[in-house]
Order: sequence, then structure tokens, then C-alpha cells
Amino acid sequence: MYQRLQLIFLFFLGFAFQSWGQQQIEGVIVNADTGEPLEFVTIYESISGDAVLSDGEGSFVLEIANQDSIRLEISYLGFRSVEIVSELESVSYPYRIAMISEAEELDAVVVQASAFKDIIGVPVSLKTTESALIRNNPGGGGDFAKVIQSLPGLTSLNSFRNDLIIRGGAPTENAFFVDDIEIPVINHLTTQGSTGGTISLLNSQHIREVDLIASGYPPNRPDAMSGVFNIYLTDGDEEKTNVKLGMDPTNAFSSMDGSIGSRLSYVGGLRRSYRQYILDLLGLATLPIYNDYLFKLKYRFKKNAELSFLLLGAVDRFKVNEEVNESEIQQYLQANLPSNKQRSSTTGFSYKWIGAHNYHLLSVSYSDFYNEAEKSGRVLGQESQILAYNSREEAYNARFESYKDWGRLKIKYGAGYRHSRARYDVYNQFFLSDALTEVDYVSSLSHNFYFGFGQLTYEVIPDRLELTLNQLMQISDINERLGSSAFDVPKLNGSLVLSSNLSWNFSVGSYRQLPENILLGYLEDDELVNIDQADFIQSTQFTTGIELDSRSRKTQFLVEGYYKKYNQYPFNTRDNISLANFGADFGVIGNVPVQFEGTGTSYGLELFLKRASSSSLHGWLSYTWGISEFEDRKGQMVPSSWDARHIFNAVIIRDFSLGWSLGLNFKYQSALPYTPFREEVSSLVQIWDVNRIGIRDFSRINSARGKSLRLLDLRLGKSYQFEKSKLLVYLDLENVFADADSQQALILDRSRSPGQDSPVITNPLAPQSEQRYALKEIQNAEGVFIPSVGFEWSF
Repeated sequence: MYQRLQLIFLFFLGFAFQSWGQQQIEGVIVNADTGEPLEFVTIYESISGDAVLSDGEGSFVLEIANQDSIRLEISYLGFRSVEIVSELESVSYPYRIAMISEAEELDAVVVQASAFKDIIGVPVSLKTTESALIRNNPGGGGDFAKVIQSLPGLTSLNSFRNDLIIRGGAPTENAFFVDDIEIPVINHLTTQGSTGGTISLLNSQHIREVDLIASGYPPNRPDAMSGVFNIYLTDGDEEKTNVKLGMDPTNAFSSMDGSIGSRLSYVGGLRRSYRQYILDLLGLATLPIYNDYLFKLKYRFKKNAELSFLLLGAVDRFKVNEEVNESEIQQYLQANLPSNKQRSSTTGFSYKWIGAHNYHLLSVSYSDFYNEAEKSGRVLGQESQILAYNSREEAYNARFESYKDWGRLKIKYGAGYRHSRARYDVYNQFFLSDALTEVDYVSSLSHNFYFGFGQLTYEVIPDRLELTLNQLMQISDINERLGSSAFDVPKLNGSLVLSSNLSWNFSVGSYRQLPENILLGYLEDDELVNIDQADFIQSTQFTTGIELDSRSRKTQFLVEGYYKKYNQYPFNTRDNISLANFGADFGVIGNVPVQFEGTGTSYGLELFLKRASSSSLHGWLSYTWGISEFEDRKGQMVPSSWDARHIFNAVIIRDFSLGWSLGLNFKYQSALPYTPFREEVSSLVQIWDVNRIGIRDFSRINSARGKSLRLLDLRLGKSYQFEKSKLLVYLDLENVFADADSQQALILDRSRSPGQDSPVITNPLAPQSEQRYALKEIQNAEGVFIPSVGFEWSF
């Protein structure tokens, strides 16, 4: 392995001193209020030290050399300065930069701008991740969720999945919006009834930035209680056509962007996984195969109006390897994982009109998700179907919103509608109360969801104290209760500026979310047993913290404390366990009978230090102390399955001269809880043949803990700039410590029968219903160190 790494390093070094061609950065500067061009604006590129002034039409052309990213600082008398950080593509890219007037600051030369993003009315728990960090994240495989998992407050359950578990809430509690269009399914091979999966279906090449809002959610993003993700895509180049081909540690991809005429731009891309071949060679049990596609059009009617079209989808297959290595954990996974096929797509339009002090937005979309899973095996000596699952879920969404800026007073209002329908065909064998039980049903449902909102933001003391009050109305026709419970409790957000670079921020409010369709579609005795008592899941939250910016506004330090109280959480009456303990693994979550009576709490403290991407050394350090507990069947609060008490993350990227970069992504997470097995019941032959993973003792739910987790990913990159193209090559070292979050699992003890395929029965003379297999405990996951080489070629 060492000799291979030496050869790879020499390959990088061989091109290190190759000359680069000149690059041009083009753009136009306009007044955000009027749309008029601004002349004599200073555009400074801080890496190269080059600068230029805009002309009478607001246009500029800046030539630079010897770098693969740009950091533009735009300043003009009487306007807020603007900072842009971006990957530099192979050819000129047109920027349209709108500068905001600061009339009251005309005596100053420049109004200092922060490198960190603000959203009006959202003073707390906002983290923005730029494209440079997403694309260059070590071990990320081009997945934005992998770098998001390193932000404070996020827990990792499996190193091979990207579930986003935020501040002790389930992965079902997140909402995702791509260019203002809601995307119900954001991941490949997603867990139905949840949001996690193996990897995001968005290619990082198309992402401009991602906003995560973990509290104080804006009212135009309803039906979320843990995280709201605003994902913004790049636009097509309006001057020329660009093509990019590449391969990262997980996928091979191609993309193209450009324009058709002077007003219509496009972006398109295809991606296919190839890691299944590597996993197959290693003899691992899981072979995820996925493909995704993206197509985006944007038409500009005039200076202040645009219409966008988005098509995003995936075709996935999860195979179980028939020839795994001799590792006991791989054989365990082979025996237990079902095969799976999924298809998902979202098609949407959005129209935006931007005026001098206002904007209007209208979006409509259609989403479709198909899921199929199957598992069979020998039960009591005969081949039997254990799981056969087919489902289809559809959603039609529409939303209108309007924003007005009247100086110290800013208002936002709007309304939305969603029509959902679903069909489920389910067959499953399992043991309940030590007896073999079958679930076999076909169900369907459809329902409507309506919401309206208003938000008022007022500067009580100009540039010192700002308060935001918002009100959200949500109703559904699922049942009478959901149709009559319309208005949420009003939410209050606020920010108090204590000094030029220090502020205190807070948010308090109650949020509600509809149950998942898979839960509503559960059928018993030809009756949808969960619908009549269904209710909004509620979360009351309080968050407060301080924000400290450096004088240069490029380094930020945050301290935030949060408290979340859950009510009306679905409680699984079959296993007597809260659904808050499910949702971060392959499969389906929610096809069980429930009562909406569960409660839970989550609270913690976060520290976050970030260096903006405008610096050659950038990234962040974060620490989280958190507790997440939900009610058990005795009414007592017990740790949830993602109750990681201590989490430390470091994401650091250093850009060097001559196109070199070095990145590090490190995570430490203390041990997660798990529920022990009932070995005396699990070992029964008739139970093991169906279950194959043991029977959990839910009377001792999450009473044990596994091992702590240490993950380290490294990346060394080198870019080469040619006259009309650009090549980026990199070495990616994933999971250097070969660690994994692991807990106890039961497997057949084949050590008692070496060389034999049949398991050992410890009491073969007993009646068949009393016979038991010999079992033993092992760790349910093993870490794998995966080195790989990737490249991106742009032309």
C-alpha cells in the first residue's frame, strides 16, 4: 500500500510546476434597489492581488492566473461591500452582483460586510456551507450531507449513511428545498418514512451553497421540526458552453451548462455509482447501485423577473452480495439485508419577480417515489417469503410568497398547498409475543395539506435591536382534529447587537409536522387504524446564543444552547417503543400501529468556530454536548438511539500556491445507546429463521452503549490550468482509522461446526418448537479504509 501511495504522490508532483494560462472573470455590478448599473466599483481578487473598476455599464473583466478558486471583494462608496468565494471554472463566468445601498452610511468610505450569510428573521442556528467546502470535503464522495454531518448538533449513526440527525431529533423531521422547490426524497436508497440514505442524489458540482437552519425556522418552510435545508444550484453560463467529466471516490459523472440565446440558460448532469465494484472486490455484503440526473432551465424575462424549471431524479438498486468474505459481520449482513429497488423524481417550476424593495415567488412541483423490497429464507426447514414490499407515494406542491422591505419594517406573507396520495402492498413475517405473526395488506390514501403564514421583522432600535414575529396556519383533511387545529403559537426571534462584532440572538416557538404517509397507510382488519387518531407532532423550542465575529469579518465564533420538548410523538404499540428510535437504517419506518401520545426532550450546548472560505486556510471546528430522551412504555424518559453525549468535528482545508490543496475531516463521537437482546427467545429455531437478527428486549430499551467513534478522512488535490481547460486530480483517503460505530449483534455460532453450512442446534432431541441454535454476540459493523483517486476535467 505504501508503494502505491508513493507512485500516486509522484504522479501529482510530476505536474506541479506546469504553467497555467490566463483566466478571465467577467461580471456586471448593479444597484439592488433600482437594477441600474454602477460605475467605478472596485473589484479586488484577494488571492492574486489583482483589481479592476467597473465601467459605465457596470461591467468588468478581471484577468488572473495560477489559481483554481477566486475570492472577490467588491466595494463602493455608500454601499454594503460584497464578498464572493467560488471555484474557478475553466473559462470566464459571468457574475451579476447586486449591491445594497446604505444611505445612512454615506459618510463612511465602505460599509464592512461579513463573510457569513444572514437571512432576515433567522438570527440563530443558521449555517451556510459553500461549494468549495462541499466539493473538496475529504471522504465526502461529492455528497453535501457528508460535510453537513460535521456541523455542530449533528449525530452520525452509521459511517456508510448520511442521515441528518439534528439536535436530538429524528431524521424524519427535516425538510429540503432546492432552488425554492421542495424535494421529499433527497437521497439514494432512502429509508421510507425518513430522509436518510446512502448518498445525496445531488451532484456537488451543481451546488452553489447549502443553508442549514436548525431552529427559528422561517414560516415559509412548514412541516419541519429539526432542520430546514435551502440548497441553491448553480446557473448556466450565459456566455458559452462548459462541459465537465469526472470521477470521485463513489461516482462517475458528467455535466454541461450554457445558454440558448441571450435569456435562457441551462444546467444538466448525469451520475452513476461505481463503488459497488470496489465493495464487491472487498467481499462486503452491501452493494448499493444508483444513478441520478438533473436538468435545470432559467429564463430571464427582463432585469427583475425569471422562470426556472427543475427536473431531479434517481434510479437505485440495493443488492446483497452473494459472495462475501469470511468476516462474521459481512456474513451477518448478507443473511439479514433485503434487496431493494427505488425510483424517485421531482419536477418543478418557480417564478420570481424582484422589485426595488420587494419580491414575489410562485412555485409548483410534482414528486414521485417508488420503493420495492424483498427478502426470503428458510423457515422451519422450508423456503419462505419473509418480506415483500411495494409502495408508491406522490405529492403535488404549490406555494406563493411575497416580501416587502419598508426600511425598519419588513414583512413576508404567503400560502401553500400539498396534495398527497400513496399506495402500499405489504407482506412481512415477524415474531410478536414469541409467536409467528404475518402482516399482509394493500392500502391506499390521499389527503390535502394547506398552510398560510405571515412574518413581521422590525428594527426596534436601528442597527441594535431587531425582532421578528411570525405566525403559521396549518390544516389537513386527514381527520377532523387536523382540520380544526389551524394556528400555531406565534414564534419570536430576536437579535441584540452588543458591540461592533458581538451579538446576542434567540428564538422561541412551537412547530408542528404531519405524520408520514407510510404510518397513515398502515392497515389492520381492512381499517386504516392510525388515521382517526392522527395528530400533528409538536416540538416547542427555545434557542439562545452569542455570535462573535473577528474584525476582518472572516472568522466567526458561535455559542448556542437549545431546548426542545416533543409532544404527540408516534408511539409504536406493537413493540412499545417510540418511533423516535427508528429512521437511520435501510428499510421502512412507520408500517406499525401507533398512538400519538409520546413525549421527548432534547437539549444541549454547541460551540462553533469557522474560518470563511475567503481565506486560504478555511473550515471549522465544532463541539456538541447534547442529550436526547424519549418516553418508554413505562412513561419514563430513556436515551434515544442517537443520544451521543459528546461530538467533536474538524473540517480544515488549506489552499497552497500552484494549485495544491490539503484537506482533513475528523469526527469523534461518544458511544451511542442500544437495546440488548433476549437471547433465550432469539435462539429458538422457529424465531431465528424468521428474524435472523434476534429479538430486542424493549423492557431495557437503550440501556447499553456501544463504542465511541473516530473517523478521519484526508484529501490531497492538485489542479492544472490550461489555455482552454482545467484538470483537477486528487488522492482521497477515507476512514484512515478503519473505525465504525458498532453495537452488539447476534449471529449463529458456526465455530462449533467448522466446515459445515448448517447451524448448530444445541438441543436436537427437544421438540421442534423448543429447539435452539447456538448463538454468539459480535460487533454489528466494521470499518474499512478505502483509498481512491479522483479527477475532474473541465473544458
